Amino acid sequence: MFSSMKIEFSALPEGIETLEFHPAPNDLHLETDTCTFAGPVAVRLSVNKTLDQLVVEGLARTHATATCVRCLDEFPVSLDESFRVIARVVPDDEAGDDTGDENFFLLRQSEPVWDLTEIVHDFLLLALPDNPLCREECAGLCAGCGRNLNREPCVCAGKPASGPLAQLSVLLQPSDRRGNGNP
Repeated sequence: MFSSMKIEFSALPEGIETLEFHPAPNDLHLETDTCTFAGPVAVRLSVNKTLDQLVVEGLARTHATATCVRCLDEFPVSLDESFRVIARVVPDDEAGDDTGDENFFLLRQSEPVWDLTEIVHDFLLLALPDNPLCREECAGLCAGCGRNLNREPCVCAGKPASGPLAQLSVLLQPSDRRGNGNP
């Protein structure tokens, strides 16, 4: 499913090793409905190996273009996501898929390579905003005429409301604007 960023932990000496990877965004399957990734991803890992444990502290950096959920304009996004995961090397019969902690893994002794690609993928996607905004005060699109209110004024102001809830706007107006004086 993913391209690989593998650590051959059986060959690592005890202590701290620094590793770097530069996968393409396509290798990490980073595309979403609201973001496209243009440049490479820079991943720097510090791997601390002690006996049967690996502590990986990483930093993943990349740039993306996001689509604002209010005005649909595209804007640049920079991601600098740090993460920390821990793994313990165990005999095969003790290894399971779910440890109950999303940042703790059990690695099988018979499989001396740990692929961190999916982990980096998940951390980067979780760093993306759920509802990207080009700026906090984005005015968005007019629901009537569809114009981007950040760049141009609405041309449908003053047109009578239509639709199933049009009469509701009349009822919500102050009584003196309705013309009959009754509440």
